[in-house]
Amino acid sequence: MKKLSILLLCSILAGCVAEPANHESTPGAGLAPSEPPDVVGAAPSTAENRPPKALAMRNPEYPFELKRNGVQAVIPIEFVVGVDGRAHDVRVFNSPDPRFDDAIMAAAADWRFEPGIRNGKPVNTKLRTSLTFSLSSQ
Repeated sequence: MKKLSILLLCSILAGCVAEPANHESTPGAGLAPSEPPDVVGAAPSTAENRPPKALAMRNPEYPFELKRNGVQAVIPIEFVVGVDGRAHDVRVFNSPDPRFDDAIMAAAADWRFEPGIRNGKPVNTKLRTSLTFSLSSQ
């Protein structure tokens, strides 16, 4: 029996790329599913400086037709965790099918975070990670 296995890597934010949000940066620069995520532009984590913390992250639904056809994917994404704790400006890169994009966008609308802190104040923070849609036997 095949079981859906969706790994939402961003729930472990230490593995995400975190940097102060700058809407003028090039979207998707350096993103590739085979590259390990790094923390860039982030100050060392202290009481004054820390990355966002995931509070609620619903996994995206695996699109039925894609699951039935055995389509699997590792999809890089980028989004901004706003000072309001919500995911904004969600961008999906190198997706093999727009139905994956739709599933990711729908899930991201429900994600909630403690915002990142820089110099003791909440800040918008850009995160980059990859989502994995895979089928595994059990």
